[in-house]
Amino acid sequence: MARLAEQDWGFTDITRKFERHGKPSRRPAPRVRNQRAPSGGTAHVGLWLSFVALTLVGLVAVNVGLLQKNLEYNGLIQEKSDLSAENAKLSSEVAALSSPERVEQIATKSLGMVPAEKVSYVYISPAETGQSYASLDPLGAGGAGRAAP
Repeated sequence: MARLAEQDWGFTDITRKFERHGKPSRRPAPRVRNQRAPSGGTAHVGLWLSFVALTLVGLVAVNVGLLQKNLEYNGLIQEKSDLSAENAKLSSEVAALSSPERVEQIATKSLGMVPAEKVSYVYISPAETGQSYASLDPLGAGGAGRAAP
């Protein structure tokens, strides 16, 4: 083992080189023409990231507003449907309450009215025989008036 520690592995030349010069000299990497230095690149990335973030926030805000309006619209459609159903129900009630049979029933039972027996209409013709007035005789005895069927 001691023998391995005494053996020179070729590091003495390298250590002498560092002792003489301090640091090994490196040639600078050759610059490629038309290549910009990355000094301002991070500012552009930050601008783009903030632009994308603001755009996404705006997009989310628009979607939230759209969802709220959609909910409001659905509520109005439901309310319209309910009101249409109620309107149809009330129209049928009005039709049932204003039927002639119902009106006649209320008039006869509640108000004590009696229905008219037969309605007769009298046609009065103009004076044919020189009369200055029309006759109201439904049988037309004088020849001036006739009963209409």
